[in-house]
Amino acid sequence: MPAATPKKPLAERELTITRVFDAPRALVFKAWTDAKHLAQWWGPNGFTNPVCEIDARVGGAIRIHMRSPDGAVYPMKGEICEIVAPERLVFTNIAVDADGNHIIEGFTTVTFAEEHGRTKLTLHTRGAALVAVNPTLREEIMDRLMDPNLAVLILLAGALLVYMEFNTPGTIIPGALGTLLVLLALFSLNLLPVRYTSLALIAGAIILMVLEAKFPSHGILAAAGTIALVLGTLTLVAGPIPEMRVQLATAIATGLAFGLITTFLVRIALIARHNKVQIGPEALVGAVGVAQQELTPRGQIIVHGELWLAEADSPVAPGESVRVRAVDGLKLRVERVQQSVPA
Repeated sequence: MPAATPKKPLAERELTITRVFDAPRALVFKAWTDAKHLAQWWGPNGFTNPVCEIDARVGGAIRIHMRSPDGAVYPMKGEICEIVAPERLVFTNIAVDADGNHIIEGFTTVTFAEEHGRTKLTLHTRGAALVAVNPTLREEIMDRLMDPNLAVLILLAGALLVYMEFNTPGTIIPGALGTLLVLLALFSLNLLPVRYTSLALIAGAIILMVLEAKFPSHGILAAAGTIALVLGTLTLVAGPIPEMRVQLATAIATGLAFGLITTFLVRIALIARHNKVQIGPEALVGAVGVAQQELTPRGQIIVHGELWLAEADSPVAPGESVRVRAVDGLKLRVERVQQSVPA
């Protein structure tokens, strides 16, 4: 049995890419050697190049800073070793981290061949050695925060806690924790490419849910709000790759849960607001009590099991029922309850 062929060390591996462009060779060559053109296409889809410099001569320096959609910057530098316009370009390329440490080192040759009015480009990189760099604690935290699914969950959880604080003032903990979560979610979304139309959908969804609680529509407004919330969260982040977008399962789960919980809490709050006050002096208004002494016009009555000083507009005999009309400090203003006479 023959021995297995050992793999080449990473520094000895090579990469070749071939592309055909429907453009003249001189124009394609210029796109590689003119900084203004190079900045328009260099890097992955969605990346920009705030710094792009190239000195198109032998010994000239190359310096490019790529910026990802989340705001991270990836510096790259190199030196031109050979340039034959418009046929050949040879340069070194070194990717560095924020501290200047080398991450990738390579030697790249680009050739431009003209074929029937089009350009065949061949890129050949060798000696691309990868240097392992352990992420810092800050980078690990930022990596977690850049997950759009986590950002949406944090945002909606924080919004619910803030609502609970407004609904039951004085609890403090839900309000403080909710505010912290909302700020953390906003910081996370600020690192991602957010669609403002999706934010409008989410705001409209919350308005529809509040209207459902105030004007019952047999669930139509709540359903429309839930659908708007699902669509808003699903399209909230315009990530260039699926991993940087909100997943469908996350959008549906958070949309349904938030919609049901919000509608339920708002409806309970409105019902409680319209209910009669059950504590304090106001709770006595409308209550029926029994006169313990003759009210001419003052005397004592029992109402809610308590003995009160009461004042009536007309005389009331002991044992007769009275209804509380108002509370005046420690005195009740009452009126006699008319007894119905059986026919």
